[in-house]
Amino acid sequence: MSTSAAPTATAAPVVAAAGTGLKFPGKSLDVRFTAYDFTTNFASFYVTRTEPTGGGPHVADVPGLHRLPLAPAARITSSDPGGFPFETCPPQNCTPGHELEAVLGHHAPGGLFARMDVDVSDQITAIAESAY
Repeated sequence: MSTSAAPTATAAPVVAAAGTGLKFPGKSLDVRFTAYDFTTNFASFYVTRTEPTGGGPHVADVPGLHRLPLAPAARITSSDPGGFPFETCPPQNCTPGHELEAVLGHHAPGGLFARMDVDVSDQITAIAESAY
């Protein structure tokens, strides 16, 4: 499966949920995480979709960059049953933000492809790394 969704040199506009204040309450989505901001506790991501191509399926970004906060007890899991092959947290005061930042650092510059769960208050509660 090809994953040619590379970051571009120009910043994409952030998609806002007009009027509701909520973007994806209670949803599970396939996404590509691109950044995490410690000052706001928000993760930036694109929703992705699988498109058929002549050489097999291709994962593509749906246009529009999104941002949501991480829930305080968000879980981040590897596609490898043995876990991530690198240190994901400091020895003390580990937060989901520390984990996401470490994982994104190892998936740069293309981002982290994952399945993301969002609770009814629009916070990210689970991130499961995709095998592609």
